[in-house]
Amino acid sequence: MKLSVYLLNEDVKEFKQAIQKKYLSGNNPFTELSITGKLNYECIAFLQSNKVKTPKWLDFVGRNFDLSNHTLQNSSNSFLIVLRVSGRLFAVPFGFAYSALDRSKIEQGFGMRVTLNEIDPERIETLDTRNIDLVTKQRRTHVTVGSKVSEFGLNQNIDWIRYVSGKPATKEFASKLSGSDSLAITTETTIEELGELCESLLERFEIDTYKKHFEFIDYLRPLKRADSKIQMLNLELEGLLENRSTQKVTVALPEIPESNVDHYKIFMGARSSKLSDITLESFYDFLDDNPDIDNYLDKVHIIGLDSEASPVTAKFKMREFIVAEINNASETYVLSLGNWFQVDNEYVKRVKEVVKALPDITDTLKLPAIKVGEKEGEYNERVSKNKNWLLFDKELLYFSLTEKYEICDLLTKEMQFLCVKKMYSSATLSHLFAQGSVSARLLRGDSRVEKKVEEAYIQKWSKQDFLGHDMPEFVYVVPTTKEGPLSECLFFFSLINLVDHVRAIKEVGYKVSLCKVEYED
Repeated sequence: MKLSVYLLNEDVKEFKQAIQKKYLSGNNPFTELSITGKLNYECIAFLQSNKVKTPKWLDFVGRNFDLSNHTLQNSSNSFLIVLRVSGRLFAVPFGFAYSALDRSKIEQGFGMRVTLNEIDPERIETLDTRNIDLVTKQRRTHVTVGSKVSEFGLNQNIDWIRYVSGKPATKEFASKLSGSDSLAITTETTIEELGELCESLLERFEIDTYKKHFEFIDYLRPLKRADSKIQMLNLELEGLLENRSTQKVTVALPEIPESNVDHYKIFMGARSSKLSDITLESFYDFLDDNPDIDNYLDKVHIIGLDSEASPVTAKFKMREFIVAEINNASETYVLSLGNWFQVDNEYVKRVKEVVKALPDITDTLKLPAIKVGEKEGEYNERVSKNKNWLLFDKELLYFSLTEKYEICDLLTKEMQFLCVKKMYSSATLSHLFAQGSVSARLLRGDSRVEKKVEEAYIQKWSKQDFLGHDMPEFVYVVPTTKEGPLSECLFFFSLINLVDHVRAIKEVGYKVSLCKVEYED
């Protein structure tokens, strides 16, 4: 039997706290069932039967086809059992009952912790990851034969595991485990043995065996919901959103969507909008259209719908889509999946040390200051004339309709490839860092690109000068008003992203350095 098991937070003491109140009343509610058999654990069970809905496609086809003699309705049934073992509450849903659970009451990371503690580290089958960055990428990697984590292409510096599945070390416990916040377990357990199973799962959740192979998952430590820091962090986040900031805040899907998601609905009560895609701008548009909504992070919801407008995802609060970074004193905090995380200080220190070790050639290049209001293209053109350097900005290396590359913004006689981007936000810097690593791989792996660069260089200077440089250098040039060296003033999201792209550039044999540009009035 395959079961989905949720552990509820420690402060949840009453069974009915596990389910959203609206599901206990109104049309076709979840109704409490009487227990007829003897169970050795305390529990309560709910049933929602014959939930009926007319298919959305009926309106589309019914205009031209006679369906009058047919009753076309979709029906579903859901069951939920909530039980108490060892002082903690567990919820085990069947059918669509998972959508009735109060997600704010669920212990985050329960399923993943149990899975990582019990899984055979060399028999992992699936990993869902999302990177720690404002330009958020989510990825599901599945292998046909169980493998160790190193074979999944995981970057432990920037990839955060959100879901893992595989075979446990001992089949006596389960034949398969999968976990994120919930745990999916394939086991021979009966309803009478469910209490014993949950007690065993609680024991496996509280141990830290996972640290031997997966210690890096603790780089982000969740704050307890009662932590006093959360109120301060929420206030700072609300300030960013009220100012419609795009610098340290963005959105990302709480889970990798299934292929049957046709569109999303953002709504609060009767107010709703249809979204073809989830973006920060679409959230801001909804809030601008409904300025009277208070506490919108928790009151506004988003749900994925199929072509018939039937839910195919759980209903998530707007808060669960927001990704944000807040820096407070010497601590760094990240909001993701509706929860605040404190970034491990040793991890932050290690990342900053890597960036500090990068050569800072600001004093060597002596780039002129950028003027307030001056566009990057205008600045690059001015520098190229002032320094007599090659201007590659907007000069695409064109090979076909799908092969157009901007290798850098400026190229010096010393074979330094300068990539220039103002420090507007982590998102813009992510594009900057990616330009450097992509260009480095192209220069090393595509002879056409190397030839184009060589031709442009020789035309500007000479073949003798070109042959005199054996190791090109990529230079990230960042104009900013912040004080101090770049290693101290970059956003943390940007630091970890930079470390990853620097590694990629060095792997293909090139040097990397930083250069800061001041502003002038």
